Amino acid sequence: MNFFEYLFCRLTWFKLKVTKVKDDTFRVVMVLSVLQTLCIMPLVFLLISLIDDLYYSELILALNPFFFICIIIAIINYRSFKKKQKRLLRQFNKIPTQEKKIKDVFCITYIIASLIILPLLIPYFKIWKYF
Repeated sequence: MNFFEYLFCRLTWFKLKVTKVKDDTFRVVMVLSVLQTLCIMPLVFLLISLIDDLYYSELILALNPFFFICIIIAIINYRSFKKKQKRLLRQFNKIPTQEKKIKDVFCITYIIASLIILPLLIPYFKIWKYF
């Protein structure tokens, strides 16, 4: 089970056990997709900032790349995780508690880093006027 599969299972567990919401894969996939997009966007902004022509860089930013990248990642994740959701949850239940605690630390670190990295880098790329 790779990291994103484990994160998917942990988000599903949180939704089912803590919030007591019915099983809905779409919401979990959307949260996972937003986190992945938040990690990818600094790279996208770096590539956009390398474009010398100001017209083209403003045109790309006006198209809101965050939205398009998030939708593409969400479609890929939904198609991937919908098929193997039951298998992943069975594997997740077999993981020992000690190993889950270690992986949970990585998951929490990933979530916090995802939410902090992009806002910290926005002034560097000088693109705050597009948000």
